[in-house]
Amino acid sequence: MQKLATLVKIEKILINKTYRLNFNFSINSSIHSSINTSFNSSFLRFFSNSHKMATETNLIIPTLEEEIKDTLNSLEEVKQKIEIAKQQANLNQNCRLVAVSKTKSSLLIKSCFEAGQLHFGENYVQELIEKAAQLPKEIKWHFIGHLQSKKIKSICAIENLDFIETVDSVKLAIELNKRWPTSRPPLKYFIQINTSGEQSKSGISPSEVVETTRSIINSTPNLKFCGFMTIGEFIANPDPNHQPDFECLVNCKERICNELNIPFQQLELSMGMSHDFELAIKFGSTNVRVGSLIFGERKKKQ
Repeated sequence: MQKLATLVKIEKILINKTYRLNFNFSINSSIHSSINTSFNSSFLRFFSNSHKMATETNLIIPTLEEEIKDTLNSLEEVKQKIEIAKQQANLNQNCRLVAVSKTKSSLLIKSCFEAGQLHFGENYVQELIEKAAQLPKEIKWHFIGHLQSKKIKSICAIENLDFIETVDSVKLAIELNKRWPTSRPPLKYFIQINTSGEQSKSGISPSEVVETTRSIINSTPNLKFCGFMTIGEFIANPDPNHQPDFECLVNCKERICNELNIPFQQLELSMGMSHDFELAIKFGSTNVRVGSLIFGERKKKQ
């Protein structure tokens, strides 16, 4: 019976990097038509999880030690870029690095913490709850995702929750104030501004910033207003001298400082992510949220 030589290429994402396994094998031509159904997801998982198969087929999988080393090197590179950006902009202000660790393992986070990284950001309440329970209490957690009212009680129970960066309504702020234990220091927060006007993004309109900020501050004695946050529109090749979202957030800060008689240096700006944090620092960001440059591309939420 005639044999049919078939080249099969399996691509599997492991620990946020792409590895390729190429191997040749011969199959009977009569079953060739069923090859697609034969290679189902369970079969692929078998190959990726088998160290024996990886050895026999030259599949290169980094050790956990190598993965941690890569992450720590990336973390240090980001810190260096932050310092360079501050120097180039002639800024004396501090800029906090929030390592965005959503979907990443607790072991990687702990390794970064032991290397001196203190602030970590999470997008999902349940994931934050689980990680906070597993990891050192000295970690300062930032919640940077959209917060639903029904999750407020749960997130306020996290002992080392340091920041809510996404307060986007008076109603949400009042509920946070109600749930936050008075025995603890005030919960720090940023008001999220939708600077780009995109419907897919949360946040208050820049035109409402004075009225909304005043209402929130007057209604939340258990919380501490620290400034503004924006996600902004993704721009592939941003103009180094003109970034509408960053300029808008700076304008919001200036208006609030003038209207509410708050010293300008007292308020922070949380803006800038992996693709634009250096530019954000130039425009005055004091809090950058960097994930993929440190940990690699994140896994999609199932």
